[in-house]
This record gives sequence, structure tokens and C-alpha cells, in this order.
Amino acid sequence: MSERIQAHARRRATAQKARGDYHIELQEDGTFRVEKADGTAYVVNLAEETCTCPDFRQRLARREAYAGVWCKHLHLCAASFLR
Repeated sequence: MSERIQAHARRRATAQKARGDYHIELQEDGTFRVEKADGTAYVVNLAEETCTCPDFRQRLARREAYAGVWCKHLHLCAASFLR
């Protein structure tokens, strides 16, 4: 299995375990507000496959090797709202 697919699978598993630690709210513009228990919040756009979290912005969005690999916040929103 490629490193890219393994990274994707790890983030999906992490998201499933952490599901109860986040509050996810659908916004009027179609994005999601994902808030951690400590009050930190990120904006997730499933249509554009983007997130404002540091993981996505600093690593995933800038490396070709990770193109298409989602952060755990994207996985959380997809698991919660795309059925």
C-alpha cells in the first residue's frame, strides 16, 4: 500500500476515534465549523476538500505526495454528514 493511502487511512481512523471530542456544526454557507473541546475551531469545506487546521494548511496542502489526503476534520465532517 502506498504511503499516501496509508496516511489517508490513519487520519480516517483517528477521526473516528476522536468523533466524541468535537462539536460539528453546519454553517449557512455549506461549510462546517468543527470545534474541539478546548474551544479551538476550524472551518471545513467538503465541496472544496479544505480545512483551516494547521495540519491541512502546513503539510497536506503543500505536498504533492499528500494530494487528496484529508485531515481528520474533513473525515469527521464526511462521516457525520455524508451518509
